[in-house]
Amino acid sequence: MSTHRHRITARFRQKTQTIVLEDNGEKVAAHFIVEVAQTATTESVIDARVRAATDRFHEEARVRIDLMRRLFPDRELYACQGYGHKVWSFDLPFDSTQMPGVACKYLPLLWLTSVNAMFRGLAEREFRPHTWPDYVQLICDLRRDVVVALNQLTSEIERYFRSQRHVSVWNNMVDSDG
Repeated sequence: MSTHRHRITARFRQKTQTIVLEDNGEKVAAHFIVEVAQTATTESVIDARVRAATDRFHEEARVRIDLMRRLFPDRELYACQGYGHKVWSFDLPFDSTQMPGVACKYLPLLWLTSVNAMFRGLAEREFRPHTWPDYVQLICDLRRDVVVALNQLTSEIERYFRSQRHVSVWNNMVDSDG
């Protein structure tokens, strides 16, 4: 990452219309131009996700935050601010493109989760039955053992509550190992 950080930064700035990308080692912040009216010549890597959103300006900011989280995974905070979209005379009291700093713990890297799931599946494969009939037999045996253990426990609980003196449940009919 460190050897290609300059190229990554330049590509991110070009594709997301980011004017300034501030990076102090802990926080990375993007200052970007918001396209008020999207045209065919200004298609970017984020158009599909932005078009589907109800608040397009907020979604543009979120997409940039998500991209920065993936491109700069070693930062603690991710921030952004959009410019050029508040052109109306009745500006709203808030700016939906402004995100002063989102902590990395709120932006999990999903590809790490999928890699973890893949390796877990590979590790569990050795313990799986080799055929479907073996799997079905294993499940049926397990359920039968559970039913036997619950029946034993039920009868011993009934015997315990019927008795006037102390009765040890585990030593009599319940197979505690099972």
